[in-house]
Amino acid sequence: MAGDKLRYAKEAAKFVVNMLEDRDFVSIVMYDEEVDVVVKSTSVKDKKSILQKIEGIQEDGATNLCGGMMEGYQQAAKSKDPHYVNKVLLLSDGLVNEGITDENAIQNIAMKEDTESGISISTFGIGLDFNEKLMTGLAERGNGNYYFIANAENIPSIFDRELSGLLKVVAQNTRLIVDLPLGVHVSKAYGGNYVLAGNQVSINLRDIYSEETKAIMIKFKIDDGYAQPLAFQTHLYYDDAVSKTTAQEIGLSTSVMPTPVKQQYASSATACVMQQIAMYRVNERLEEAMKATENGDVQTTYMLLDANAQELEEISSVYGTSIELQRMDSLNVGYTNKAKEYDQMSSQDQKIMMKSSREANYQVRKKK
Repeated sequence: MAGDKLRYAKEAAKFVVNMLEDRDFVSIVMYDEEVDVVVKSTSVKDKKSILQKIEGIQEDGATNLCGGMMEGYQQAAKSKDPHYVNKVLLLSDGLVNEGITDENAIQNIAMKEDTESGISISTFGIGLDFNEKLMTGLAERGNGNYYFIANAENIPSIFDRELSGLLKVVAQNTRLIVDLPLGVHVSKAYGGNYVLAGNQVSINLRDIYSEETKAIMIKFKIDDGYAQPLAFQTHLYYDDAVSKTTAQEIGLSTSVMPTPVKQQYASSATACVMQQIAMYRVNERLEEAMKATENGDVQTTYMLLDANAQELEEISSVYGTSIELQRMDSLNVGYTNKAKEYDQMSSQDQKIMMKSSREANYQVRKKK
């Protein structure tokens, strides 16, 4: 990182330090070919010294993102406190070209850290040369937030959004547990990373912020011929950060009767649920369409976009629309129009198109 990007990144780091209180802990890690711990995990009492070390950071070249991220986790672990927000903030302006470079391997490290150590990660992609698929995946698997920063001067304001959220925590160590009946087989969870142990699905939601909306949708199959009621037990465990009480629980019991008759299924469907299913499916297809565009597969791109338009129209006509479906429709239409001009765009405009489209799609599925 160099030039304005580095200057604004340093300003963002200073901004973070200045927002923290004496009882908070912070560390600063810089990564290029090597990983350098600029500030070891320390309480934010001597802000002047920390700010001076940040100012002394110099320009770098290559990008050992995974090494820097792992050191960030190690530093955060040194001062980890279950009653604090334990988080890594990762900035990058370039493609990963040092250390571990496999996207899936890096994202799995973030998911492992979140699951095992309880430390989440938020990512900030700066400019047009970073890998937005990697940065988005890190935030989603690592239980954090993702930000696309097109202009370096926006770095401090975007960090303000992230830090302001951290100051509004209302619940911590939040876990959603779903006890599954026999005959049910989970294949996917939208909105969070899940762990399946026996007949129990566990999803860590970590910190919940004031006025934040979270949603989890679990996709499953049932055994053929199953004709008995399916009893689901759901538990939400959390520590109340406002009242300072721990081990709080909200429970819900739900019973569902399988049916092979489509008419019965359709008549019992709930509009809100069907709208959510459509939103996640359309969102997922739009991601696939973006990948097809980058691969030069025009036919697949339009096939997916057309399927989205058709599903949105069908769901809205039967179950009505919602703000999220309207946003998805706007994104799908907007991307369709942009895709028609993709081959005529400059390389820079193509990057802007893909990064802004992926960020917008991410924001809808994360309910931002």
